Amino acid sequence: MQSYNNNSKQIKFEEELSNLLTRYCSDSLVRRIQSDKKEIPIIEKRIHQTSKDQNGHTNINEDLIYGFHLDTIIARCEDEVSPPEYPALLNEIGSLCKRFGKYEKAKEIYHRVLLSLNGDTRYAKQKGIALLRRSEIFIRQAEWEFALADLKLSKQNFFDARYDDGIGYVENSLGILYAEKGELKKAIHHWKNAHAIFEDVNDEMTAAVLMSLGIATNIAGEWNEALSYYQRALPKFEQIGSMSRLAELHHNIGMTFLSKGNIESAINQFDESLSYSGQQFYQSLMGLSYLGKADAYVRKGDYSTSMLFVQNALDVFRKLNDHLSIADTYKIKGVIHRETENAEIAEVYLKTSIRLNELYQCALGLAESLYELGILYKQRSEKEKAIHVFKKALENFQKAGAYHNEKVVREDLASTLE
Repeated sequence: MQSYNNNSKQIKFEEELSNLLTRYCSDSLVRRIQSDKKEIPIIEKRIHQTSKDQNGHTNINEDLIYGFHLDTIIARCEDEVSPPEYPALLNEIGSLCKRFGKYEKAKEIYHRVLLSLNGDTRYAKQKGIALLRRSEIFIRQAEWEFALADLKLSKQNFFDARYDDGIGYVENSLGILYAEKGELKKAIHHWKNAHAIFEDVNDEMTAAVLMSLGIATNIAGEWNEALSYYQRALPKFEQIGSMSRLAELHHNIGMTFLSKGNIESAINQFDESLSYSGQQFYQSLMGLSYLGKADAYVRKGDYSTSMLFVQNALDVFRKLNDHLSIADTYKIKGVIHRETENAEIAEVYLKTSIRLNELYQCALGLAESLYELGILYKQRSEKEKAIHVFKKALENFQKAGAYHNEKVVREDLASTLE
């Protein structure tokens, strides 16, 4: 099944890349690229057939030979696509790679855009787009300083290009960055800036900002208000027909239902999200929905199913080098082991999650893992340890603006102190 999924993913990637090339390249160039795809593997395999390793096997890497040869395609396009179109094409190829989870290749392509336009002020918009999209990868990988540096330069390039929507995109990404770090007040400030730019002029991004504000109110424990934001965003995404945005929205609705304790509704929303993200091979969103389902099944007490989904999520996040999401999977694994009476293993997972959240400066993730560790110590009647980590969890929930979680920790702390 895994091989089938990987093959389907590669076929879909190649189809979308081919469609992209037909928009930017001449018919003759497209034919040359198609010929490269067909002929280069045949020639390379013929060459490799003369090379045997010491065990007598053909020394050949099928993945390299039968890959789509992105570098070859980009080299062809650099020579023949006109200068105004070439950076736009690279930015779109980078975005395609990003959606399919090819993060390192996407970063390499965005870097290539920036090198090709170095010092050329005519293409400030394309430079801004490359920086913005690279920052989105840095945010997923919790590389905050790199992300902030890219966003600052991106904003300046959009300003130079007089591209107001671009400035709105930067504000939205800054909101996401600070939300990921658990700095909710800063996140809301930037999202409101983005909303002011997009309102009445860009339906998709207006809806995206509404969704982001829903995430913020969900963290704060205002669940009905969060659902209201999501319901305002839903018809806009449906009208646009953006499967990637619908995948994000249904995942976030699922997270709010999970917070409300509506477990079956949450699972249904995660499944809805996966139906969209699976069609698009939207790797990061698929991982998040697997993780959401793992959390839901933990709360149902179905630890076997939860472990299946958390492992699926971990497989995705390791490939993406998504540090904070990896920390979240360790937290869920810690809870599973705690509830199945494997206390020592649970402690290791939860402490590893805490370490990662500390390393990448995520107050909300840190607070959640500390809280779960406190529950473990409380179950083991290790009162002093429980009090210590509950207090640290409380401090970080306060920092993140997670008011409902703060209330829950206060109750557990009070009962532990009795």
